[in-house]
Amino acid sequence: MNQDTHLYIEANQKHGRGYQVHIVIDGIVDSTMADEPFSLYDALGGAQFTLEAVNKERGTNYLLPDVLLVSREAAMAERQTDFLSAKLLRENSSKTGPWLTIREKQRPEGCITACEAICLAYAAAREDHKAKGNHVCMAFCRHLASKRYGGNASELYNTLMRQPTTDMGYAWIRRAFQAVDIGAAEIQQWFAAE
Repeated sequence: MNQDTHLYIEANQKHGRGYQVHIVIDGIVDSTMADEPFSLYDALGGAQFTLEAVNKERGTNYLLPDVLLVSREAAMAERQTDFLSAKLLRENSSKTGPWLTIREKQRPEGCITACEAICLAYAAAREDHKAKGNHVCMAFCRHLASKRYGGNASELYNTLMRQPTTDMGYAWIRRAFQAVDIGAAEIQQWFAAE
């Protein structure tokens, strides 16, 4: 864990439900994003946005797993209504302590990180019925269709969303990433679009 930049996803103190993002930089900056009770998906998005701003300002290149911890207590409280909270608890089931990590092994940058972003959008669309997740998944399928992967965008989207389980959907996304070149800038546009 990095010593000068920390991002914590904790139980939202202001609303008594959901998550907040707590930002600590050099022991000087100590602020919290808690205007609304965030889902874990939205809190991760806020943490990623904050980290990108910190990296740009300080000339650093931290990845979210280097600086982010998620409160186990908050994840336990939200696991019944937040799919990603339950998934994170399963992924960290062998660990003890008050904090969960979003990824145990450090992986190389590039396609894997982008793939995980699409998987998060897919989980938000499939499990949480988030419109933003649907939009990103459709943009992903349009890109795949433009690269002649499978069929047209609608067929690919339907194939993805009709996977029998969420884990099978993740596997479908990973296969698509291995077959088609997708740049980080394109994915950022998909997440930024309304």
